[in-house]
Amino acid sequence: MTGGTLAFADVTVCYRRLPAIHHVTCALPLDGLVAVVGPNGAGKSTLLKALLGFLPLTTGSITLDGAPLAACAGRFAYLAQADASAAGFPITVEEVVAQGRYQRLGAFRGFAAADRAAVEQAIAELSLEPLRRRPFAQLSGGQRQRTLLARAVATGADIFLLDEPLTGLDAPSQHDLLARLAGWRGQRRLVLAVLHDLVAARRWCARALVLDRHLVACGEAATALAPAVLAEAFGRALPTAEEAHG
Repeated sequence: MTGGTLAFADVTVCYRRLPAIHHVTCALPLDGLVAVVGPNGAGKSTLLKALLGFLPLTTGSITLDGAPLAACAGRFAYLAQADASAAGFPITVEEVVAQGRYQRLGAFRGFAAADRAAVEQAIAELSLEPLRRRPFAQLSGGQRQRTLLARAVATGADIFLLDEPLTGLDAPSQHDLLARLAGWRGQRRLVLAVLHDLVAARRWCARALVLDRHLVACGEAATALAPAVLAEAFGRALPTAEEAHG
């Protein structure tokens, strides 16, 4: 929640004893869109999976408002890379969004009024009302991503972990998604999004977390995504926003 903190203290995560990320210490306010950037193999997806408890910590701790993650069930929602989990099933947009409530309640508990209200609110927030009866498999890439984001919103989470959410989206759909996420600032939500488009990260993100297996920078986007910082992370100078646009 706004005023709270997601804190990493000396966090190391290993695969077969090899560190994917090591000794990461930083803190993020629980508000706004945060770009997670770094070269391939920098540990970006690993960081998200550690937050979800999918990977154990080799060293350190992660806390949310001072509490261990094990005590914060229900506060995280995850969008995996190019999530097509519903693409092969005859399932509508509304039914996909409703899956967010089943994730929270379990498959054998019936919907209550509050669950139906959460689904309706998520559909409205992501502008999906005209699509609610459409099969998920018939949606464009941008529409699918909005539907999956609505499913995450329906869970009631306030921290959203997005692993390369722009993959496969055309430019207008990328713009729409980032504008929506950036618009959540001040709404008691934190979004950590793994992004490769550094120009978009500078434009839309309030903060950035830069990794190269270790922590390179964490802070306001203008500072954390400065050319010198990115050159350190990527091992080479990267174009500025002005240069990228010619």
